[in-house]
Amino acid sequence: MRYSNKRLVQIAILAAIASIISILERFIPMPVPFVRPGLSNIFVIMALFINPWGALFVVLTKVLFTTAVFGGLFQPVVVIQISGGIAGFLIMYFLVVSKIKISLIGLSIAGAFFHNIALLYTAAKFANISGIYNLFSIFSVISLISGFIVGVSTIYIIKALQVRGVYWE
Repeated sequence: MRYSNKRLVQIAILAAIASIISILERFIPMPVPFVRPGLSNIFVIMALFINPWGALFVVLTKVLFTTAVFGGLFQPVVVIQISGGIAGFLIMYFLVVSKIKISLIGLSIAGAFFHNIALLYTAAKFANISGIYNLFSIFSVISLISGFIVGVSTIYIIKALQVRGVYWE
């Protein structure tokens, strides 16, 4: 298998795993409606270091696949989720490409924060929900918690893969 094919396969595997994790996350009971831990973003972060545009593919694949499974493919929530996913991807992409010294935890928190800000903004504009900005502080705290959990989980998964001889560039 050629090197570029290897990266393509890695991105496809990460997209598949992220999609499955995203589906499974919907079954986790959460105290706040519509809030999930975002564990599928572990695989977006991993893809970011293989191929940045591959990470965007992982984001779009998991959103479209998950919403298709749950019958919401042509619902407004798809636009809201895609905007959040793209915003999170863009800030993480910027931080990685600009060579800013940031840990995987910091990278994850930044992605989660911008993801949630884009969700709120898109929901306010697209669904015309005026009071949604009142949730900003709650979503900020959720971003810190979920971003931290995803960042730490990413570190442990990468280390576990390295122990088994699998290296992600």
